[in-house]
Amino acid sequence: MKKIQSLVAAVGLLLTVGCGNSTTSDSSSSSSGSSTAQFSFGSLLTKSLASGSGGADSGPIVSVADYNNDGKGDFAVLNRSLGSVSLFLSSGSDFQSEQIFSTVSASVAITSGDFNGDGFSDVVVINTNSISFLYNNGAGGFLSQVEVPLGTANQLVACADFDSDGHQDVVVAESGSTGIHILYGDGGSAPASYTLVDYTTSTLQNPAAMVVNDVDSDGKADLVFGNGSTNSLAVWYNHGSDRAGQFPSADSSSSGLTLPTGTTARGVACGDFNGDGRLDIACSGATSSSDGFIELFMNTTSGFVVNAAVEASPDQQTLTVGDFNLDGLADIAALSRVGVNSTGNGEVDFFMGDGIGGLYSQLSYQLGARATAIASQDFNADGLPDLVVGANGSAYVLLNTSTR
Repeated sequence: MKKIQSLVAAVGLLLTVGCGNSTTSDSSSSSSGSSTAQFSFGSLLTKSLASGSGGADSGPIVSVADYNNDGKGDFAVLNRSLGSVSLFLSSGSDFQSEQIFSTVSASVAITSGDFNGDGFSDVVVINTNSISFLYNNGAGGFLSQVEVPLGTANQLVACADFDSDGHQDVVVAESGSTGIHILYGDGGSAPASYTLVDYTTSTLQNPAAMVVNDVDSDGKADLVFGNGSTNSLAVWYNHGSDRAGQFPSADSSSSGLTLPTGTTARGVACGDFNGDGRLDIACSGATSSSDGFIELFMNTTSGFVVNAAVEASPDQQTLTVGDFNLDGLADIAALSRVGVNSTGNGEVDFFMGDGIGGLYSQLSYQLGARATAIASQDFNADGLPDLVVGANGSAYVLLNTSTR
């Protein structure tokens, strides 16, 4: 695969909300050689966080969902050091005023799901030794937290219905360990509604990233981890048995699959990059402070096959997958924490999929602060995948203005 050359694109319209000024710059778009779709992200909304810091330097701090069920995507930002969640509900062209909800102190990660089965998206937050549920009040906000004790050194969180009982479960990965916790839910709201099961094997080594998806197409949610100690990915297949034997453990017959990477995978995501109907794995990382990479693992009938890593901006962090240029193919939006030229500001890098397992171009959007996490959602209900980036003191929303 050829090396991707960086093309810096100015944001078409920068709207600074809550800071008293606005800036306009030239717009830019591009199209691939195989598509007439015009790719552009023409607007950037900057939402200042009244709570102060938007997060520490690592770990996911943004989560997306339609929290008030109005058909428009919303987002929540975890204020890690302050023990609070900032909620922004979309009004279509902008967002309503920030709402702040208290949660566990020294929080480290956040995700969303309907944990009590009422049809509204809730939020779950973890800290080093507990998990906190913020249940949706059905009116565009959250109720007071419900805290559940949970192990030690927790770092990553995600959710899915792992045991296929119709209720959302929560998976938590521990920093510096070989284990995870899964809280299996029964659809209730009390701490007693969750059953804790622990899993541990040698294939998991100090997880730095985690994603949930059905990578073997059997209808069950699997787990993919980026290992922080062994320069590898760990793939844990869901065996669909009783809860105790659902995932690899020290006393099970399966220890999971290990895929070597170029260096620590700080971000992982899944998408079908070659159009064969199977989910592939994308990971991002950096071999030095000046050299980042994106790496694809193609899911074949005989296992995963790695494609050559492509060059990316320095200090790559999390990434997300979507059809950002509307050509029907899976693309990647990856977050560089430092940004090109080591400015100290964040940067969003776009890598376009060619439909046969390659990435053929890159556009970069500079942000105004050191950024930590990225997620994709349609915030203005126009059918296009937009982006939100969590950063220190701010959240940036990039609105997709591409045309087919």
